[in-house]
Amino acid sequence: MGTVPCPMQRDLPGYMDTPLNTTYAETYFREWKSRTPMGRLGHPEELAGCALWLASDASSFCTGSDVLIDSSTPFCK
Repeated sequence: MGTVPCPMQRDLPGYMDTPLNTTYAETYFREWKSRTPMGRLGHPEELAGCALWLASDASSFCTGSDVLIDSSTPFCK
C-alpha cells in the first residue's frame, strides 16, 4: 500500500433501459422487469446522482464502497 489515499468506489447498476439493450428480444425485457420490485428497468439518468456523489468531496471518507442501484433486484425471486 502506498501513502497516497486511493478511494475505490463503484456504482453497480441493475437492469438498465439503454439503446444497447434494444437488440434483445422482448421476452428478456419482460423477465428483467419481473425481477425488479418497481416492475421496470432503470434509466441511465438515475445513475447520475450516485456518480456525482462518488466523484464529489461528499464521499471523501468512503473507500471500498459498492453502491447498488438496482431496485433491490437481488432480493426478488
